Amino acid sequence: MPEFDPDELRRQVLAVLDDDADYSRIESIVVARREAGVPDDALIKALTDLMLDMRAQAREDDDDLVADVLDFLTGW
Repeated sequence: MPEFDPDELRRQVLAVLDDDADYSRIESIVVARREAGVPDDALIKALTDLMLDMRAQAREDDDDLVADVLDFLTGW
């Protein structure tokens, strides 16, 4: 399994959120990590932490977008 850096994932997702908040770009980032062998539980934890940070900052649209990616990842 490749070494997973949750901070790097966070930086990449935040860059998309701050740019154009494009769901498909964030999904592609997550899928690439998954295909590289990063376990879903590590991705879910990193994205959940990011979603909660967005919520704490009252970034509702960003919170919702990250939640949508989590739904995709968990199969909801």
